[in-house]
Parts: sequence; C-alpha cells; structure tokens
Amino acid sequence: MSSSPSHSTPTLPISRRSVLQVLLSTALLFSSASPTANPAFAADSSTLYKNSVDLYEVSTPPSNWEFKEGSLPGGRKLIAWIEPALDGNITIVATPIASDFQKLTSFGTIDAVANTIIPPGKGLNGKMIRADSTKVEVDGSKQLAYVFEYELKPSSNKEMRHLWTLFCLRPGQNIITITAQCPAVEESQLKVLPVFNQMAESFKIL
Repeated sequence: MSSSPSHSTPTLPISRRSVLQVLLSTALLFSSASPTANPAFAADSSTLYKNSVDLYEVSTPPSNWEFKEGSLPGGRKLIAWIEPALDGNITIVATPIASDFQKLTSFGTIDAVANTIIPPGKGLNGKMIRADSTKVEVDGSKQLAYVFEYELKPSSNKEMRHLWTLFCLRPGQNIITITAQCPAVEESQLKVLPVFNQMAESFKIL
C-alpha cells in the first residue's frame, strides 16, 4: 500500500461556489491528469487505505485496480484506483473549505448541489440520474452525505461517462468526494458500481 501523500504546497479554503465547481471538474479530470503509478500496490476488497494527512480511511478495490496519485491545482492530491480493462476509475479528493462551513447544507440542498453538477439550461451534454442522501461516519458519529449518479460527455469527441459521487464534509476543514466513473454502458457499470458501493459504505472521516 502506498504511504499517505504529504503536503508540499499549502492549500487555501475556497468559496462555496468554487467547491461545487470542483466537484464537477474533478469528476472528469482524471483522463487528462498525469498521475504516477505505484507498482508495489496490491490491494483487495479487505484492505483499508488510510490517509493520515486528510484523515480518512476507505476499503480499497480488488487487486486488479491500479493505485495512482496525481496533483490538482492548489497543491491538492488526487488519489485514484484504475481498472484499465473497464476504462474505469475511482478518485478521492479533499478540498479545503472555510471554517464557517460546519454543515453539508451550507453548500445548499441536495437538489441545489445536483443542479451545480448538471446545470439546467446550460446545454451541458449530461443528465442527473439520482440524487440521494446517506450517512457517513465523521469522527465517530454519523453525519449527512450526498450521493449522486449522473452521466456526462466531457467533449464532442469523447464518449459518454457514467459517474457516481459521494459528497462528504469534515466541518470547517474540507469537502471529501469519492467519484467512480466508467463508459456509459451497462457491462462496465455493473462491474464498477459494486466497487464504488463497497468503498462508500466503508468510508470514514477520522
């Protein structure tokens, strides 16, 4: 298992609007990022990945999913697992927020956040399929989280992608998202969704 990423560049809290925009951009960023592979990583569904910088833990995908790390603007780290045979990946990103954001509802209702992911009337080639609430463990207690299922086409020359995102809050510190994506075909979705569900159910903010 890879060691947790270290902070080389300080990050600054960003606005509510920017956080929601990050949710969308991060979901489709991985195809254009250049993460570095960790060939020593060999996880299975019983293995826990623990991040001692952003303070969370999550069960990992099966060992045929490659672990990689990449960088995002502002010194943030992108943690990802990739399944090349499925053209699928699952990413985790922690985005700093202002200290006065103490509840997930500070970013709006679940419908408001959904409308940020797929803005109505903006001509975006995509659709929101499902927007639900759930609970995740945050520092020992269950807290509100959002779960979105949606489809997006990154550009005219790219295929439609099917995505699932778990949207969680560490009060006053960061938004943590887990996003799974694959081609919008049933065969891929049936293989990626169980892995996302397993990770979402095991996810804890420490």
